[in-house]
Amino acid sequence: MADIIKDISINDLLQLFGMIAIIGGGMKYLVSLLDPFRKLKAEVGAIKDYITKDKQRLDEGDEKMKAIDKKIEKQDKALAVIGLAVSEMINHQITGNDVDALKERQRELDEFFYSGKE
Repeated sequence: MADIIKDISINDLLQLFGMIAIIGGGMKYLVSLLDPFRKLKAEVGAIKDYITKDKQRLDEGDEKMKAIDKKIEKQDKALAVIGLAVSEMINHQITGNDVDALKERQRELDEFFYSGKE
């Protein structure tokens, strides 16, 4: 072991440290080359999270819109029944006839508003 240490000269040590410095510099350069890719990967991950959250919000909005559409459809049916009833009441006031149609509209109104059926 002592013989190996005697055989190592200053030049050998300088060459060894030079190689270590070159390898270290090369590694630093490789890391700096990969750094933009790491940043890009982090940004893509953040954007993916935003997209996932946006999709979730859009899905919730779609569900709310479906519920609103159902309510509007029910209101449209109610307005149609009320419109028919008013029209037939006006017709009855004018002619004094068609009591059966008034009874039918009354039944539809009662059914719609009191039983909750469409």
